[in-house]
Amino acid sequence: DVLNGFRKYQSNPKDVRHICQIITQDIPLSQSLETIDHVYTISSLAGFEALIRGIYVTTLGCPFYSGWGLTDDRQENSRRQRNLSIDELFAIAYIEYPKYFDPIYRKYITPEEALDVLVRQRELSQTSKNEPSIEIEDTVTTVFGFHINDWKRPIIESWFPDKKFLYVPFNFKDKAMKDRWIQRIEKSKNAEILVWGMRLPEAFNRIEIKKTYVEDGFLRSVGLGAAHTPPLSLNFDSKTLYFNSREESDLEMLLNTYDFDEKLIERAKVFKDKLIKSGISKYNNSVPTNISSIYGDKKSKRILVIGQVEDDASIEYGSKVKYTNNDLVMIAHMENPDAQILYKPHPDVLNGFRKYQSNPKDVRH
Repeated sequence: DVLNGFRKYQSNPKDVRHICQIITQDIPLSQSLETIDHVYTISSLAGFEALIRGIYVTTLGCPFYSGWGLTDDRQENSRRQRNLSIDELFAIAYIEYPKYFDPIYRKYITPEEALDVLVRQRELSQTSKNEPSIEIEDTVTTVFGFHINDWKRPIIESWFPDKKFLYVPFNFKDKAMKDRWIQRIEKSKNAEILVWGMRLPEAFNRIEIKKTYVEDGFLRSVGLGAAHTPPLSLNFDSKTLYFNSREESDLEMLLNTYDFDEKLIERAKVFKDKLIKSGISKYNNSVPTNISSIYGDKKSKRILVIGQVEDDASIEYGSKVKYTNNDLVMIAHMENPDAQILYKPHPDVLNGFRKYQSNPKDVRH
């Protein structure tokens, strides 16, 4: 802070330059500790960073890491009555005491995840500093977003920090407005189109630039999308969305053509077993319960009917015949008259975010 002018000197370094070499370069702390045998500090956290690297540390003040038998302390603290190992001190200071939170996804994360985020941010920061600004302007990709709601925009932008986003209106009040957006896209250098869902207007579909379709991933989140819970994963497809049975998607192409190897298969087995044991699904907002108290004793074949949001694009594009959830229940019962039929509506419907198109009460008998 002093070197960069954010804080003022309280003492002048020039007064001691005859007995030391003054480092005026703003270098990373980790590098500044290389080859160092001993650190003196008043109470800086840098002293602890030196300590965890095995460097001998003298504290003139009383920082949190002093008084535990690890440092050369010039101030005593009578409350600190036991000796700790460096690992014990580190575990409390960096793992148990703090809470870590992802400001983009707005959720608590582990220390390890926080470190990964910082590493990525540092890499992006260093990359942007090393590139001439004139080249950034010439090569930046402009992404024109379609049907991306306001709350999703910061999430999408966080996935692609190196791209510039412009959002096309959901509806055009007249043809002239649509034509202006078409011209703007066609004249933009390094332009792309990103569509949330399936509904890219035909006039824009005819523009010959890269197009990507995006939808929630298969392991989405703890909360619901309708509650604006940010997704942990997203599916991107250059052809169409994975649920569109009318056309070949990237997923379908991979399933048709991928040359599998034993390493990948073994990895899939391990991950699958872990996923099953965890109980994690696409949505994970429900509270665990005793399922037998809901289903009752099993006395016959038991069938679970999984409801969907009936006006969702996954039904429109995923089935040639338009079925309702109630149709599904009735068919299940018709084909299995002696079975116990269990019907689970979609979480968005259960939580009131989306409306029923067919009423479950009509088939509760």
